[in-house]
Amino acid sequence: MAASDLQNDKMGFGCMTSILAVFASIIFFIKGYAWIGWLCIIPTLFLNLISFLKYSKGIKRNREELSKQLENLKPKTGNFKAGQTFISSNQLTKIAVDEQAKRICIWAPENPDTSAALAGMAYETFEYDYSDILAVEMSEDGVSLGTKSSQSQTARSLLEGFISKADGTFIGGAQPAEKKKKNVDSLDLTIIVNSPARPLHTINFFTFISEGSQPPLKKGSPAYREHINRLRHWYMLLSFVMQESTEEDKPVHETVLNDILPDIDTLSAMDELLEESKRRQQGG
Repeated sequence: MAASDLQNDKMGFGCMTSILAVFASIIFFIKGYAWIGWLCIIPTLFLNLISFLKYSKGIKRNREELSKQLENLKPKTGNFKAGQTFISSNQLTKIAVDEQAKRICIWAPENPDTSAALAGMAYETFEYDYSDILAVEMSEDGVSLGTKSSQSQTARSLLEGFISKADGTFIGGAQPAEKKKKNVDSLDLTIIVNSPARPLHTINFFTFISEGSQPPLKKGSPAYREHINRLRHWYMLLSFVMQESTEEDKPVHETVLNDILPDIDTLSAMDELLEESKRRQQGG
């Protein structure tokens, strides 16, 4: 049984005992045995408080151990030199880019159906050439903010039927929202690669945790700007990756939805990426 299942069982058991204690105390109060009612409810509430504190501490310890484990993950090839790396917010994935060798490394759970990260879980390593990156999409709460796809002959043939010719979004993927939300629960970057083993990777940049350790993001807040700019940075970086692997006269196809335009921080990040790319190509 997974750790998340055990935690859910414990929480369910705690809720059940609380309900029974409250129900029993009400009966004793009605019968005139108030002191017995208090004896039922006070110890139960105290034990539930202790259980909640232990649960919260366990979550924090699990995240710390996972962070160390992900930081120590290494590529299969020894000559891979990561210039930029990112560990997903939900700690399920990690991505690294070697701009000199023009390769990308992604770590993901061996079990693709894993929904919650657990310290000590097994990760699988995937290494790709720049030319293997076929398309990327950034989304907010499942709503597409923009997509970019490679225009190489291989990419176009492989993506046919998966990318909408009308608006360039992933068919069956994220769609424009009908109404605006004040809070954001998730930010994701979806990557399609030329690999039958694992053709789809999702890098999470923010996830709302119901336990309260990571509340929803309020749009327009400094925290929101920090997360959305980090997402845009990697979206642009992988767009440059696809651009480098295609001919100069065949630009990357881009679709931006919902009028999401780059802000000043994002434009600055673009300039920095372009300058850094030029310096590395010149051997500076």
